[in-house]
Amino acid sequence: MRTAFDEIMAVRGKGAPLADEVSIVNQDPVLESRFRLGETCAAALAGVGVAVNDIWELKTSQRQHIGIDVRHAAAALKSSLYLQRPDSSGTFRNVVNAGHQAMLNITATVGDTGRSIRSDSLRIAPSAAAHARAARMRPNP
Repeated sequence: MRTAFDEIMAVRGKGAPLADEVSIVNQDPVLESRFRLGETCAAALAGVGVAVNDIWELKTSQRQHIGIDVRHAAAALKSSLYLQRPDSSGTFRNVVNAGHQAMLNITATVGDTGRSIRSDSLRIAPSAAAHARAARMRPNP
């Protein structure tokens, strides 16, 4: 099975770098998701590292080692949650992006699927959702 990093290197067109050039440590699950978000993000960051390494090699005729931790890559996906700046009194406060907050306000999680949809398109009452879950648990006649 090809990894996300293999897919990115195929697009590069120069083949994979030497085996000891790139190391991606740790693995998903890091975030609560059925998708391999941490590993995919780590692969993308490693791909950027290889591209920068290609440029570095043109300049210096040398290559560097690239090390990516899947946990750190996954944390980068949520970096906006950790962004703070000092207010007028010098106390650090979270920076809230109005556009991001507006998107969060119009989405809702659907049942226990973990999928998000626009809340203005969600017209199912909470009790109807509970009935639907109960129906899934009943055996077929």
